[in-house]
Amino acid sequence: AFIGSDSNKSAELVEEVRALFDVPVLGGYGLVEAPMLTVADLSDSPSELACTDGKPATGVEVRLFRSDNTIVADDSEGELRVRAPQMMLGYVDSTHTAAAFDSDGFLRTGDVGCMDDRGNLRITGRGVQAEIKSSLT
Repeated sequence: AFIGSDSNKSAELVEEVRALFDVPVLGGYGLVEAPMLTVADLSDSPSELACTDGKPATGVEVRLFRSDNTIVADDSEGELRVRAPQMMLGYVDSTHTAAAFDSDGFLRTGDVGCMDDRGNLRITGRGVQAEIKSSLT
């Protein structure tokens, strides 16, 4: 199966790839700090597969927060936070770790999204600019 991580795939693209390769096209979402957080359900419609990043995987908890730190309702956009067994324990620099987690142990992903009434996550944007660092030794 192909796994696409872009919530903005078109239903036509999903159908075209499915027909061309005779495989399902599945969406998913994860981070370096917390891989494979969501995955699509094969029974989802082509439009759901195209427009969502799937449902939380087993053991994964997803919460969406408003800027005032209250939890949003279904289909409302909010800051995505996750808690999962495959999540990192922290960063080398403990100050970054403290900033990355809320008081309930949920990782602040920096992504913005919403959940539909079927439990599918849809990433809609980035709330925090990612900082990319590299070094050569």
